[in-house]
Amino acid sequence: MMYLMAIDCGLTVSKAVIFSTEGKEMARGFTKPETSYPKAGWAERDPEDLWHHVCRAVRDAMTHSGLEPGQIIGVTVTGHGNGIFCLDKDLSPARPGILSIDTRASETLVTLAGEGTLEKAQPITGSQLWAASSPVLLRWIKDNEPEVYLKTKFICEVKDYIRYKITGELSTDHTDFSGGALIDTANISYSKEIFDAYGIPEVNEMLPRMLDPWAISGMVTRACALETGLKEGTPVSTGGMDIVMTSLGCGCLDEGQMCVIVGTWSINGIVMEKPVINQNALLTTTYCVPRRWYQADASPSVRLIWIGLWSSFVILKRLRQRDGEYPLLKLLMKSWGI
Repeated sequence: MMYLMAIDCGLTVSKAVIFSTEGKEMARGFTKPETSYPKAGWAERDPEDLWHHVCRAVRDAMTHSGLEPGQIIGVTVTGHGNGIFCLDKDLSPARPGILSIDTRASETLVTLAGEGTLEKAQPITGSQLWAASSPVLLRWIKDNEPEVYLKTKFICEVKDYIRYKITGELSTDHTDFSGGALIDTANISYSKEIFDAYGIPEVNEMLPRMLDPWAISGMVTRACALETGLKEGTPVSTGGMDIVMTSLGCGCLDEGQMCVIVGTWSINGIVMEKPVINQNALLTTTYCVPRRWYQADASPSVRLIWIGLWSSFVILKRLRQRDGEYPLLKLLMKSWGI
């Protein structure tokens, strides 16, 4: 039998999952890459460290599956949207990757709003901007790390960097770059106008090849095969932004079908037959099905709620250790596994 592998670089874990061609999950591997917080509001990952974690997740999935490398007939990659990964002329990281929970560019967002950028860009991109939006971070880098901006020759999102490490070829897909407010979403094309509006016209020269999510973007290289256990020459599809790929996996194909995602971000998304620019929606993106678009609203706050609840129960656990057990507290803690 033949099998497929999907790799996901999320904000919490990196994972590799093997499926049968009928969609049955066969095995998985998980790792938790380190996130660094060098300053208040900053959230970064070392791209090479992230790659090593992905390699380990792939090796673990292969080990758990008991399959031969040649039984994996295709690989794809997805990952969180926005944030930004900057590469130099040799396609090496120009700085640590910035994650989509980063808030360093909050003042930059205010500056862009004052310049009227939001009104100029959203009718083209279909998406709102926030502090961790790719173009906002690029403007922040230009204004605050000019040496990095000058060194940067290519930009991409997290899944694109990982796929580059797998195939040796850099490309992106239109779901990720539309979700990142980096393209003309209705026409599925790059637009010089939006980068001029963002005040980063140089980015027009940093854009990677843009493909459909389902297109084959390269093959597993010998170097990747040695690190992961995959077979050299295995086809790798471009993949897409995690939320649209999740919606596809849930069976959303046609207009009006909706997917609710609860993760590091809480996201409600719906499939559309044509792009509708809605100023109240956070994202309007292309989709991983031809002639379809996707609109979503989202918030990272649900993650904070869960963190707050968990922290509260950790405190309660310590109180129990100090003051003894109480029946209700004991029941609640048992249900939470603490």
